Amino acid sequence: MIDLNWIIEQENNLTDRARFDLGDNYHLSLDLLKLLQCVKSFSIENEMAHVFDSQILKGFHLVILNTIRRHNVEAQLILRYTLESLVLFVYSMEHIKEKDFKIVRNDFQIIDYDDKLLENAYIHFKKRYPELSKEIQNMKDFINAFYSHSNPMASQYNSAIIDGRLKAFVFDTYENSSIREILLTINFIMIATLKIYKQLKIDYKNMFYFNDNFENQFHELLARHDKLFKDSKENYEAEDYWMDSIKMRKVLNKIDGIKK
Repeated sequence: MIDLNWIIEQENNLTDRARFDLGDNYHLSLDLLKLLQCVKSFSIENEMAHVFDSQILKGFHLVILNTIRRHNVEAQLILRYTLESLVLFVYSMEHIKEKDFKIVRNDFQIIDYDDKLLENAYIHFKKRYPELSKEIQNMKDFINAFYSHSNPMASQYNSAIIDGRLKAFVFDTYENSSIREILLTINFIMIATLKIYKQLKIDYKNMFYFNDNFENQFHELLARHDKLFKDSKENYEAEDYWMDSIKMRKVLNKIDGIKK
């Protein structure tokens, strides 16, 4: 029988052990999450950007948390939502007023908005940053293909036949090596997000500001990621990984160009 208290206890244990079990990829995740809080202020003129920036930050924290707790489907669904928030953040650099989103409020709460908002944001992103748009779309296509809807490949790690009996698992049955590989992919996407932030800062000079020493911190984390990526490539050729890691590796190889 699945017991919620037991789940909470096991999740806490996985979280506590992450620093020992998941190595440098996990510690890089922590540092990238800190650097994602690089925006220290927005222009008072921009009424919407902070909404999506905060969702991006929250999203990546939940993605990492769900990954280390062995809930990969949930992590990937949140990652998809986070990528959409990133597209809307880009859109908000030129569409800065609530009226641009056709927002309707009831007192202080937003109760309606343009039902074609995300579609329009993708069109804008593709037109403004065609290469970056391709990379984001590749990431989203991967998630859509394997995680957006229930399927046997994503669900196969939730059960097993043990001693002739079917056993259900709340936690994905991944080895630590596969979790490290998944974290590598997520770290890659966080770096891509920071690169988009950097490009927006160049193109929209007064829309937001970075914390002091951002550039030095970014290049230090990028160097750490590149080393881990190189080491992982060498290990990948020598070891067997779970199917999710193989699929993610293919995506990483496909979008490797954004790293440079």
